[in-house]
Amino acid sequence: MRVDRPVAYRWVGAEAIVLLLGSALFAAGYWWTHPTVLAQGGQEGESLTVGQTHVISVVDHLSGVDETVKVLDIAPRVVRDETAARFGFLTCVLKDANGGLGSGEERDIADFCATTGPTARRTFGQDGRRSQILMTVTATRPGRLTIDGADVTYRRSGRHLCQTGTQAAGSLVEMTAR
Repeated sequence: MRVDRPVAYRWVGAEAIVLLLGSALFAAGYWWTHPTVLAQGGQEGESLTVGQTHVISVVDHLSGVDETVKVLDIAPRVVRDETAARFGFLTCVLKDANGGLGSGEERDIADFCATTGPTARRTFGQDGRRSQILMTVTATRPGRLTIDGADVTYRRSGRHLCQTGTQAAGSLVEMTAR
């Protein structure tokens, strides 16, 4: 003899399955749009000379082994700017895998980088060579400048299902321009 269950019991099972699938879809979407492959920095204090270009490392080598990403867009995270600063970004393939440029003057780039090029639309971490993304900062007038790294929008390789998203990367840098 078969006992019929009330219709409400059948709906509870269906609702649980829908809730579980929805949660999994949400988690996958969050993972997809919030990659975390770029290494982070610490806090730094700097001084600037008005009109002179200063260089700051935003992203050092990738945290994953043999990882490459294509940088789609990059923008500074400016917290405070009394200096009317101009910003730029470049990718540096390091001469020495054990070296690197933390911060310095524009002339220091040639000492540390074997090659440089624009960052946007460029593959970073290519050929297993250690690379850095550098931010150039030029203050146009005296004042205080605070930068909280940069927002880097990038796409990971097919090995990571071409995961795409934006990651806040780099250090909190407080500078005074004179």
